[in-house]
Amino acid sequence: MTMTMPPPPSAAAVLRGILATPLERVLLELDERRGGRGPGHQRVVTLNHDTSVAAALHTLSKHRILSAPVVIQPDPLDSGA
Repeated sequence: MTMTMPPPPSAAAVLRGILATPLERVLLELDERRGGRGPGHQRVVTLNHDTSVAAALHTLSKHRILSAPVVIQPDPLDSGA
């Protein structure tokens, strides 16, 4: 049986500080490190409901997007019949 030692108090304090950082601040820091333009300058990427999986993956990878929400909206031309 292997026993793990807890981190030293100084390391634990650093980790607590990191975990207490607001998510918005973390995301802004990541955006700046990747060359982003900061808040208020984010681009919105949309895909049509009939976009093929290959085209969607190409678009998402081109914009370096790792995940995206899916919104299913009714087709205005579909009568529902």
